[in-house]
Amino acid sequence: MNNQYKARKKIVAEQMEVNGWTAVDSVSFGCTSAVASKKYRTAVGFKQAIAYLNPADSSELRLAADYQSEGRNILSASALLIPGGIEDSSVHAGVNQFCNAVDAAVAESYAARLHNGGRSCP
Repeated sequence: MNNQYKARKKIVAEQMEVNGWTAVDSVSFGCTSAVASKKYRTAVGFKQAIAYLNPADSSELRLAADYQSEGRNILSASALLIPGGIEDSSVHAGVNQFCNAVDAAVAESYAARLHNGGRSCP
């Protein structure tokens, strides 16, 4: 991992923490593309989403997440492309939108709706 990737990954992880996520441990942070995780209460207990930051091309990064529900990743269509050279404030705003989209998708999952009596999570 180059220094620019590590620096951007740190910014993403810090902003995800602002949104209620937990940054991965230092070994995972340094050796994998994992950035952060978040646990959600559901009818089947706590379930976890994990976010990853990967190169999309020579200058872009792609933030994506995995949350298994009903045998599939319900977040497979949720992603944030981070162009190279973008200002940190724009990264923060994008990460906030990404986290809100993940929360909304998880709230619509079957186990989350069951936990909330058939309603979407707040």
